[in-house]
Amino acid sequence: MNITFDADVMAWLKRPGKDYQSRLNAILREAMLREQNLMT
Repeated sequence: MNITFDADVMAWLKRPGKDYQSRLNAILREAMLREQNLMT
């Protein structure tokens, strides 16, 4: 999958000490779970 992000968003995701792919997955999972909770 290819996704395009703004440069400032990528800089924030890739800040030192963080695995940006795992960080992005965690952010998306949290958003997904929050949305699912709103629907129930």
